[in-house]
Amino acid sequence: MNHISFDANYYRSYKGRNDIKAGLVLGHIGPASSVLDIGCNSGYMSEALLMAGKAETCHGVELSRAIVSGSLLEDSRFKLFECDITDFEFPQSYDAVLYLAVHHHVFGKYGKSVAMDLWRKIVNHCSRVMFFETGLLTGRGDLYWRDEMAKHYSSDKEHIDELLSFSGGRIDSVEVLARLSMNGTDRPIYKITFKSDSL
Repeated sequence: MNHISFDANYYRSYKGRNDIKAGLVLGHIGPASSVLDIGCNSGYMSEALLMAGKAETCHGVELSRAIVSGSLLEDSRFKLFECDITDFEFPQSYDAVLYLAVHHHVFGKYGKSVAMDLWRKIVNHCSRVMFFETGLLTGRGDLYWRDEMAKHYSSDKEHIDELLSFSGGRIDSVEVLARLSMNGTDRPIYKITFKSDSL
């Protein structure tokens, strides 16, 4: 399978933006016994949550162990799964899931069917809250994933509405926490809260 590639410099390249995202998550997550950090990169989100006492444990999914912070890898509260998210076998359900800036890459590499199947798995393994960000059709530049998404959607709203409809009636609320600039457009950072009695 032609796996998604990773950007070893992602956190440093977008440090200001990523620090804002981490602050949003810290401010809105509430206490979580378990967090799944998909595409964790250096692990900056997991590290922030553990250091702030917002998470008891974090599981990170990343393609290469080499880009994850050494101090985080040594933290007994963190466990890394070194794999493509499409190969990840969810070992448990999580209080909170961070699915930030990964979905559009899954869509671009593997197509709509795989992306939607993965979305369902993530929703089914999230018991309380998901933080979500994806690339937009309105983004500018040479974006391989945008071309694939444009085959299926005429607008970003149509895409998000379909994603939310694939959540099996579990959604309690959807909130846009901020809109952060990327690829010449402002991407929403969503907080999706699930019904507590829906599992």
